[in-house]
Amino acid sequence: MKNYTPNDHDSESDLSPMVRGYLLGTQVFVVTLEMVVPVFLGFWADRRWGTTPLFVLLGVGLGLVILMFQLMKLASVSK
Repeated sequence: MKNYTPNDHDSESDLSPMVRGYLLGTQVFVVTLEMVVPVFLGFWADRRWGTTPLFVLLGVGLGLVILMFQLMKLASVSK
């Protein structure tokens, strides 16, 4: 039995639409978390050390960088 991954092009046609939907939903959820988690960590760090916008802005920047890399990876996989 073969393990299916989102990057596995040859076997995607063998998958049911429901499985492909779950794979896409998982990818969207992971990309969302990768964008949101650094912002919340920055918010927590700002409240902890009293550096109001500094770490939130760093979290937004880090989240955007991670988001761009993930979107480029997803776009190259979908070709």
